[in-house]
Amino acid sequence: MKKFIFYGLLFFTLFFLLFFIVLNIEAQDSAVDGKTLYSILKKIGASDDQIKKVIQIYTESLQKIRPLRIQLQRLSLDFEEEYLKTEPDQNKLMDILTKIANVELEIKKIQVLAELEIRKVLGYELFMKFKTLWEQAKKK
Repeated sequence: MKKFIFYGLLFFTLFFLLFFIVLNIEAQDSAVDGKTLYSILKKIGASDDQIKKVIQIYTESLQKIRPLRIQLQRLSLDFEEEYLKTEPDQNKLMDILTKIANVELEIKKIQVLAELEIRKVLGYELFMKFKTLWEQAKKK
């Protein structure tokens, strides 16, 4: 009985953690639109060529991330569906969690690689200004 309660609480916690992770990823990517990106780049004094390159990098990274976000949502639904069964398959749940972690890792890799490309385009000082304003815009 104690095992049942323990696993029940564990999976309940994991389910809500996954739910908030999916929401957080969506919020991070959709929080800053193209106009905001453009205005941040203008504000820090980026050249027209730099602005064009950064927007291209940002757009390409979003195009790679969008299908992964959809995959993450599907996996989250698969997890929920399996978890809510009368007798959930623990191995299947762990497999889904592993897949979710892999997709999240892939999203993070794309984000980091895009930031590194943007850093090359802007240079260190402009990038640090950009990063500060970008983080502030994402919080709004």
